[in-house]
Amino acid sequence: MKTRSILIIAIFTALISLVSCNNDDNGVIAVIPEAKEEPKEEPKDEHINQAPGSFDLVTVGNNEIVVDFSATFEWNEAVDPDGDAVTYDFYLAKNGAPFNPIAIDLITPTLNQELSFSDEYQWRVTAKDSLAASSESATFSFSTRNLNPIRRIENQTSFSPRRGHGMVSFQNRLWLFGGESGELVASGLGKKEKDLWYSDNGINWQESIVLAPFGHRSFSTPIVYKEKLYIIGGASSKPGTIGNSEIIDYKNDVWASNNGADWTQVQLNSAFSKRYGHSLVVFKDKIWLYGGVDKDGIYRNDMYSSGDGVSWNLINGNLFNVSARAFTKLVVFNDKLFLIGGRNKDVLFNEIWESENGADWSLVAQGNEVPVNFLFNAFVYRDKLILVDQFIENNIWYSDDAITWKMVEENIQFTKRQASSSVLYNDKIHIIGGLKIENDGTFGELLNDVWVVE
Repeated sequence: MKTRSILIIAIFTALISLVSCNNDDNGVIAVIPEAKEEPKEEPKDEHINQAPGSFDLVTVGNNEIVVDFSATFEWNEAVDPDGDAVTYDFYLAKNGAPFNPIAIDLITPTLNQELSFSDEYQWRVTAKDSLAASSESATFSFSTRNLNPIRRIENQTSFSPRRGHGMVSFQNRLWLFGGESGELVASGLGKKEKDLWYSDNGINWQESIVLAPFGHRSFSTPIVYKEKLYIIGGASSKPGTIGNSEIIDYKNDVWASNNGADWTQVQLNSAFSKRYGHSLVVFKDKIWLYGGVDKDGIYRNDMYSSGDGVSWNLINGNLFNVSARAFTKLVVFNDKLFLIGGRNKDVLFNEIWESENGADWSLVAQGNEVPVNFLFNAFVYRDKLILVDQFIENNIWYSDDAITWKMVEENIQFTKRQASSSVLYNDKIHIIGGLKIENDGTFGELLNDVWVVE
């Protein structure tokens, strides 16, 4: 035990001596290694966000055909593995076009969507969580039905049978203006109607005005602009020199109404000449007027516009390349102005022109490519350009591009007629009245029936 104590003391003394030597001026400095700092571990991500799980489309089904225009799309809910809320983006493409989001951030897995007719569609859905992680459904294809054949909803209305009457949809009602009636209408000596009627369904009609303040208007062109109804120019009538006869009175006046019943003459003598057979359309937030034939029998080729129906500005006095004409139709389609058909005396124009500004025009189609030329109506229905023949055949045509046309299926029960009127109302094409054409091509009775296409 004594020996062990002596050894410990000796070692301790040696260590003290070593330290003392190192502190001497001439001594060697001892290097004491620094303690190494242990590397810090990066905090581990305790949660990696996961995308919503896969899900299935339900309806409209894949490769489904004859789908209705008002379709309901449904898909199964996508379950998020992390319990996050899931929203949906709905994509729809027509005729192979690129997909576009129709609706985003939907909360429920369903959507009601209006479609065009006789088209092929594709649809898909993207499910996403709050951190933008997403999963995509399969892509389904389907096709919509065509327009149904025309069907009759009323055989005889309250207003008298007639032809050449004006029709317009205004404030959720159908409105009918003037026209010609009576046994002598085929010879041009028919009664010049001056009444005004309206209907909420095309079946039941009420007379709003017995004698309209603007009088008779043959082949009138009423137009709705900035929540008002306008009657602009046209062929009116005035007493003749023999008995109770009436003669044509050409007009360039403007009448306006807030309700279809009370009318104010806002312009007596417009900047454009007195005429009828002219065309009207609303384009770029203005009323546009083209062509027609004046009291001297001169066919016009000018274009005017107005922002209030009172003041009219000449856009072009002689449209380049477009020959003068009347009974053409102006229609806005795909954000462009289209000029369709028309006539100049005995010359009928199977032509379609287009313009982006109303002054510069280019020919789109002509000849047999264009199915109508005189006495017809044109409007846009569910993204397609519609032409309703009102001259002889009474066929209904539609197009996606104003070049290639297809015809709606005929109904043999629909009587051929001349100078009927047509209008788009309550999501249906309405065709009303006209002068019946017999099987041998002769004129028959006047009609006051109502037919619809949907």
